[in-house]
Amino acid sequence: MDIQSPTHGALTAAGVASFIVGALVLFNSPNIPGTPRVSVPLVIGTGVTLGVVFMAAMAFALRAQRAPIRIGQESLVGQTGYARSDLNPVGNVQLGSELWTAENVDPTVPIPRGARVEVVRVEGIRLIVKRVN
Repeated sequence: MDIQSPTHGALTAAGVASFIVGALVLFNSPNIPGTPRVSVPLVIGTGVTLGVVFMAAMAFALRAQRAPIRIGQESLVGQTGYARSDLNPVGNVQLGSELWTAENVDPTVPIPRGARVEVVRVEGIRLIVKRVN
């Protein structure tokens, strides 16, 4: 919940505090005879350790949410590659280590084989490209 809500760690802190208070009340009640007592530093240390682990996990999750898109159609726009065949107006483009079917954004001016191209947009599994000088 702390990742999706704008509480800045308050829910994690409340959970850790609830764990510490609950463990101390449950195991260190003076009115119940014969119940073993738990070390207060052990409970607090465990609670703080859990809090640090959850805060680190929350930091990694928030960093992952803010990371740029690395896969999918959105990641292809703006990348450059090379024409593997003449694009007049359709041909093949190598983008990274992948071979794509591509269409020239300006069908009146063909793109020769070996020319550098940039992806303008993606339509299905076809790239729309323009020549880069």
